[in-house]
Amino acid sequence: MSGPVYLKTKSECFDDICRLAYEHSAQSVAQQKQDLRTLRGQAAFVSAVNGLLASFMSNFIVRIGPNLNSEFYGDWNTPPFNVNLETLLAIVCVSGSLALAIRIILPESGWSFDLSPTAMRDNLCYKGKRFKLPDLHTVLSKQLEKDFDGNEILLQKTQSRLLFALVLAFMQIPFWLWNLI
Repeated sequence: MSGPVYLKTKSECFDDICRLAYEHSAQSVAQQKQDLRTLRGQAAFVSAVNGLLASFMSNFIVRIGPNLNSEFYGDWNTPPFNVNLETLLAIVCVSGSLALAIRIILPESGWSFDLSPTAMRDNLCYKGKRFKLPDLHTVLSKQLEKDFDGNEILLQKTQSRLLFALVLAFMQIPFWLWNLI
């Protein structure tokens, strides 16, 4: 036979709920931080693919293009770099893709993944009022939820930039091949 069963009081249940809400909020924000790291790694990969495509395609066009079409180098009167339109569009795609990838990789303001000890102190201890642990968990989980919502918007923008960088990286191919026509 087992010992006596003790039911939790309403106050103890509230304490547990507040703690669980805080832990869930903290885990969600930590997952966003990991998602951002993953997106930055993917942006670095897109940059590498972009560079390889640009290098391969431009080398291919320079070696084979003059035999088929001498317009790759453009006319001396063609601004701005003495290259034709197709080549300029390919360069714009390469540059745009790299710019977007760099924008993802470099730090950006607005992200919030950790609670500041100063902010916790300022929000919780004012005018001599004391907070109990459930109150602390409630305030912190609300702050983390606010941070989560802000980070989610930034993550969506970052995902869009990554997709656009990838599209631009592969859009250069038709422009390079257009030089052969």
